[in-house]
Amino acid sequence: MGDAVGFVGSGSTVAAKQCIAAAATALGRPDLATAVERERNWRGRYFHHIVELHKAGCVGDVVRSARAGLDAVRDAFQIGGAPLRATETAINPFCVSKFGAATVVGLKLRDPVLACPLPSSEMAVPLPVLPEAIADLVARGVAEPSVLASVQRLASDPELLSAASLRQFSFVILGAGSQMGPARTLLSLGATVLAIDLSGRPAMWTSLIAYARASPGTLVLPISNSVDGAASDAAIAEAAGCDVLKDMASIVQWVLNNSTQRLVVGTFLYADGALFSRLAAAADVVVTLLCQARPTTALMGLCSPTEVFSVPEAAQAEARSRYYSITVHTPWERAIGVVSRHRYLEQNAAEIAGDHLVQDSQVWSQGPNYAFAKLVQRWRNLVARADGHWVSASVAPASLTASVMHNRLIRAGMLGCRHFGIVPFAPDASNTLMTLLALHDLQVTSSAANPETPLRHPYDLLIENSVHGGSWRCAYRTNSYTEVSALLYGLEAIAPYAAVGGGLLAGYATQRSRL
Repeated sequence: MGDAVGFVGSGSTVAAKQCIAAAATALGRPDLATAVERERNWRGRYFHHIVELHKAGCVGDVVRSARAGLDAVRDAFQIGGAPLRATETAINPFCVSKFGAATVVGLKLRDPVLACPLPSSEMAVPLPVLPEAIADLVARGVAEPSVLASVQRLASDPELLSAASLRQFSFVILGAGSQMGPARTLLSLGATVLAIDLSGRPAMWTSLIAYARASPGTLVLPISNSVDGAASDAAIAEAAGCDVLKDMASIVQWVLNNSTQRLVVGTFLYADGALFSRLAAAADVVVTLLCQARPTTALMGLCSPTEVFSVPEAAQAEARSRYYSITVHTPWERAIGVVSRHRYLEQNAAEIAGDHLVQDSQVWSQGPNYAFAKLVQRWRNLVARADGHWVSASVAPASLTASVMHNRLIRAGMLGCRHFGIVPFAPDASNTLMTLLALHDLQVTSSAANPETPLRHPYDLLIENSVHGGSWRCAYRTNSYTEVSALLYGLEAIAPYAAVGGGLLAGYATQRSRL
């Protein structure tokens, strides 16, 4: 890995265990820490330990635990042979960055009526009537009631989404090219976006630059110092980008060199396997240094619906009601549960930890690296809010991104889960709605994002404005219906062909019987 962020020791499993054990120890759970460290089947058992850590956080000092976990990240990861802790300490954020900057100013006036695409509508829904559409999603169990309250506030006070309101911020988006990232929505609203993503991806940068040109927003990109910031868009696209794994110091310096407004830092990086853990560790250093350099910095990000949550009683009550409701599908659903010993179609029953209802929505096939990377992001959100930073960290719905749609099995599972009341979102619908909710969070003083707003527990930050897609209120536990969903989708796909084939076979049999 050379001069890129990597693991100290033998790899991602050791790093994840070290950090999770540290978090457990800080909660006064040495037994859990020991169980994590001694776990031999990490791939097959990691999800159990993640649940136990969450439950311990329900009754213990979860912010202290998060700090311990993040502190352990500094020892479990390294760059250039030195622990991340030493590298972070040595970075001077106020030096001049090695990157230059190109500024792309949008040429379009903002659309007079803001609209949001939704899975329940063929056309984007204008903001004035958006509450009606969101009310339908809430009634269907796709989103929590707080989402409706937030959208109602935005509809009644559209100034919160005005270009004038957004000019108070500079939005730093790590993973600006991500389909789930807010860069394009922010540009369409007239915001200033400092875009961080990989170099050597001219097609992605060309697309983003073209979008910015046709928007009312402003896009600022890191480019090689050998290229003039006033060069053509094509030249800028070729020279744009940086690498979070290698350029942490220069990224922090570049952001501070090119922003004067209040920073909002969003982390939307993703990669498969162990690379996601490395990205999460590197991004956390960038976020930490920006928060230290600019104490007014706010954070925005998304929780995955496939994590562990403390859910509201109303959500669990609806899940119970759906499970015990009798439909034409109940007999075969119950039969699958019994025959598989509830490996499939297991009741979505929350575990109790203190006064929390803990729901395990993990999907095992996503693997331990994904779970650990999301845990690092969660730890940062909890710690940042405790340290006085505004933090928006709502649950986003499962979305039909390009990476999902290219994998036939995952695609089938996503599309087939509608049978169980789960509603997957198109990426533009998901990122538009979640960006609007984040902008609400970051400006409304009564939101959970405001560190001055009293919360019953730090985990409540993750409950507000949750658009989980239906998983919190589903009759069955998430991991137990994904493969069944794929099978159902496959059966639906072949049903027309089976009907035609059956008709032809029946016709042939009838003809033969007449001979």
